[in-house]
Amino acid sequence: MNYKNLGNTDLKVSTICLGTMTWGEQNTEQEGFEQMDFSLDQGVNFWDTAELYSVPPKADTFGFTEVIIGNWFEKTKKREKVILATKVAGPAEDASLKDWEIMVDTNIKGVIYLTKAVLPGMIRRGHGQIINIGSVAGSWPYPGGNVYGSTKAFVQQFSRNLRSDLSGKNIRVSLVEPGMSETEFSLIRFEGDQEKAKAVYHSMNPLSADDIAETVFWICSMPSHVNVNQIELMPIAQAWAPFSVYRD
Repeated sequence: MNYKNLGNTDLKVSTICLGTMTWGEQNTEQEGFEQMDFSLDQGVNFWDTAELYSVPPKADTFGFTEVIIGNWFEKTKKREKVILATKVAGPAEDASLKDWEIMVDTNIKGVIYLTKAVLPGMIRRGHGQIINIGSVAGSWPYPGGNVYGSTKAFVQQFSRNLRSDLSGKNIRVSLVEPGMSETEFSLIRFEGDQEKAKAVYHSMNPLSADDIAETVFWICSMPSHVNVNQIELMPIAQAWAPFSVYRD
């Protein structure tokens, strides 16, 4: 297996990345386990996941891929052997450059590479639909959101510009920007620490995976002449906060 440095870091990632988007929908958990075992045995240490998976997105399987990966980590205790494309937040001065590089590679490069791959076929067919999953972090700053929020701001602007570029080509482009959403992603984010994952949503009722999947389904179900440009949704328990003011 060939490896290369991730950006300007010393982190070595395999030139082949394991995709996981079908686990939980087109593949069972056991098949996902087998693929992870085989990939790691072959030296593939770079794995990709996302809150949207598995695909095609459905309300009853939304986020299942993250469950499978989290279960595999818990079973094998091999989390340290895998570089997982995920999001991490924290103060900028304490943040890991490696984590920042992974967020850029996943949330920015991943979006543009996949778009570049599927767009020519849509144009040839004369129709298509692209639904990007952003975050309220792309519009509203919060402490610790630094690079993660910036990458989601890219997804927002990229979706808008893509919509402009594709005007007249019968291709719909939409952006879904959820607020606090409880999925098994937090378990991955905190590397299997269930207490930390649960603490994020303590004493509040967050959005569910079903809520996001239903939103995506609604966008897909709109008449073909309707384009939902952008939709932002939060749980009712979440809202904007006052500006932070530092005082001596």
